[in-house]
Amino acid sequence: LPTFSIDEARFGSCRPDDGQADNSCLERAIAAAAAAGGGTVVIPTGTWDLSATQGLVLPVNVELRGGADHSSRIVRHDILRAQPRGLLTMAGHNRVSDLSFSDAEPTPSVAAARPIITLGEGPPSATPVTDIMIVNNDFARVGRSIEDSNRPLIRLWLTRNRFGGFDRDLQLTGDQFRSEEHTSELQSHHD
Repeated sequence: LPTFSIDEARFGSCRPDDGQADNSCLERAIAAAAAAGGGTVVIPTGTWDLSATQGLVLPVNVELRGGADHSSRIVRHDILRAQPRGLLTMAGHNRVSDLSFSDAEPTPSVAAARPIITLGEGPPSATPVTDIMIVNNDFARVGRSIEDSNRPLIRLWLTRNRFGGFDRDLQLTGDQFRSEEHTSELQSHHD
């Protein structure tokens, strides 16, 4: 897959370790990878600051990769003004690897805990979220690490991750709303 580094001039020349919000550069790199039909968005070594007021969606076939030894750190800001969904929402056929995630402010309560990664976007439906890989990441001092979106999951790989969430590290509730298609399928098995 082609690679798109968020520090490239065409994405806004964001720099690590400067305390400035890097959302726009990451959004542009993700959009370029999606326009190419897929690709790997590279987060170079250093600390990258993201505002949580609007989450980012990783479209199908877009990957997010950091540097070796968790040297690429993403710090989430504004958690008290954050949307309920994750900082990153994975649409399917995605991989997030080699990143370190943390919150700039401590999570004040369970009700304020927001996930770093949400599996699936949009309202709950029978359309499954497929082929998600979350590999070799560090979730330190975050409200919640990973949660699903109440959509069915097919092939979820979680390997070599370290977790340190305030509320929960992994919340997989499944398709608790059981859409019509899913319910009729279940009913036919009982008849």
